[in-house]
Amino acid sequence: MVLGLAVLVGAGVLAQQKGWLAGGVGALKGEARAAPDQRATSVAVEVAPARQAQVTSDIRAIGSLQSDESVKVASEVAGRIQEIAFREGEQVKQGDVLVQLDAALVKASMDETEARMDLAKANYDRAQQLQRSGSGTARALDEARAELNTSNALLDSQRVQIAKHTITAPFDGVVGLRSVSVGAYIAVGTELVNLEKIDVLKVDFKIPETQLGNVAPGQEVEVVVDALPNRTFVGKVYAIDPLVDVNGRALSVRARLPNADLVLRPGLFVRVVLKGRDTRSAVFV
Repeated sequence: MVLGLAVLVGAGVLAQQKGWLAGGVGALKGEARAAPDQRATSVAVEVAPARQAQVTSDIRAIGSLQSDESVKVASEVAGRIQEIAFREGEQVKQGDVLVQLDAALVKASMDETEARMDLAKANYDRAQQLQRSGSGTARALDEARAELNTSNALLDSQRVQIAKHTITAPFDGVVGLRSVSVGAYIAVGTELVNLEKIDVLKVDFKIPETQLGNVAPGQEVEVVVDALPNRTFVGKVYAIDPLVDVNGRALSVRARLPNADLVLRPGLFVRVVLKGRDTRSAVFV
């Protein structure tokens, strides 16, 4: 009886498995019938002719602008400021008076020296006449000549001192902000104002030492300033430092940049493109 029950159970399980298999096969056939047809689709491709052009090996760097000439105007003599003859930020020409110091004491001393020189000249003329007439001595003539020469030398020195009380611009440029006022007493070497020549600027930048063979005086540079992003300024290399920076393994290069409208200022950060000296052919699509 046990054996018969086992046979019946086995038959039932087998029948159930056959049903599952049949169902699975039917489902797969249904899916196969439901799958859409996969047809090949075309893709548009644009064709353009290749062209050949010349390209250069440009070098990009960052740098800063410097004045073509820059000086801190200082006094060579001590004295009291009598007049400030410039306005801050204005353009001046070489020789224009910037500051006038009080030179009254030096002028008084010079007047005294001129009087002594007149007397020395008269004494010398008299000594010459006596010498020619035989009444004078050679020693008296020499002493008169020495006195005249001493007075002349002292007068020349005082003229130089008076000239130094008038402080002038050493070159054309733009004066900065003054650091002194009228009436102030200044010592020798006191800085009065900075003077910058900026109608032409220097562009200082560095390139890797490996580019030593790719830079030479006369080479063109293009300069872009963050403050004026829509403008490109063009200059030329005129100097290359003979020393290589051993810390950064870089070569210092200096270019000159025209700035006739004075829109650029010393100290500005710039981006530099050093135009490559060599050209090569390349194919573009």
